[in-house]
Amino acid sequence: MLALTNTKPIMRTIEEQALIQYEKIKRLPQAGNWCQNIDSNPLKSQPGFLQKVKDIIKNYHVPNTVENLETVINPMEYIDIQHSLNIEENFKKQDVAPIVAKAKALETVNTLYPLEQWTHVFTDGSLQNPEVGAGAGATCKLFSFYRSLGPYTTNFDGEVEAIKIALTQLLFQPNLFGKVVILTDSKAAIQAIINPEETPSFQIREIRQTLKHLKLLKKVVVLQWIPAHCGIHGNETADFLAKKGTEIKGSTLRKLPLVSAKRLIKNENNKKHKLWINKEGENKSWKNLIETPNIIPELPRKAAVASFRLLTGHDCLNHYLHRFKIKALRTHQYVRYAHRMP
Repeated sequence: MLALTNTKPIMRTIEEQALIQYEKIKRLPQAGNWCQNIDSNPLKSQPGFLQKVKDIIKNYHVPNTVENLETVINPMEYIDIQHSLNIEENFKKQDVAPIVAKAKALETVNTLYPLEQWTHVFTDGSLQNPEVGAGAGATCKLFSFYRSLGPYTTNFDGEVEAIKIALTQLLFQPNLFGKVVILTDSKAAIQAIINPEETPSFQIREIRQTLKHLKLLKKVVVLQWIPAHCGIHGNETADFLAKKGTEIKGSTLRKLPLVSAKRLIKNENNKKHKLWINKEGENKSWKNLIETPNIIPELPRKAAVASFRLLTGHDCLNHYLHRFKIKALRTHQYVRYAHRMP
């Protein structure tokens, strides 16, 4: 059931949330006073929260270089950031072929942001190896850049850093453009930049400051999402540059913001859960469910329950099949049988 529903055991979820809470505590202004002396109190029979988390975090690759939490953004400082998180209403990339996604994206971009009036800047992030870290790439007719972000940074960090690089370079040459559209394939990066409710990381805060400076210079900047890996030339070039960034050796370990620490913990926890599921499924009748979790199609509830019971043997049906001397069917035949259920 855990394999089919992609659900973690409750203790693994508690462990993940405890680690995230610990990362928050480490970034508080007075965290040093709380985290210095974590030895167990001899008068206590059970370890405290910090002692327990310290033991758990040894099994996770989370750097100890922390970026302190920034102060909550002043609502008066917030600026309206022009953006779009889609290329057309109700568009879903997974529902169309790559060539269709490319055609729709180019039609939208060329209609809303014609090249005669707008500068098109493509940005992208890439992550090949977590221990090496993410890379960021940005390209347009004015410049092309790529860089490494250092070990244990995430793909999200690369996406945000690429936007930051692009905006910084635009700020250095304001006489060469009037309107600019930043074309990125990361909705998460755009949402993090425009969201006024969350406390921003230092990286996000710098992007907002740069956008504010460009606005004071009477420049129009729009953040536009486009689908990835569908053959858009600028996006493919930015992706190539970002991957080049991951190949840079000797990048220093940078301070890790809370949002990146969260992503590292969740990614690591998902990997541990997958390894555990695979180990539990060895030599089990339901091993196929792990290898092909979509073996049960989207059926009505009654048919799906029957399919699950037949596949896993969690039913009395095998007993009756044996009594009636009916030969057991193969897994894929069970699923076909479930399709015919009323």
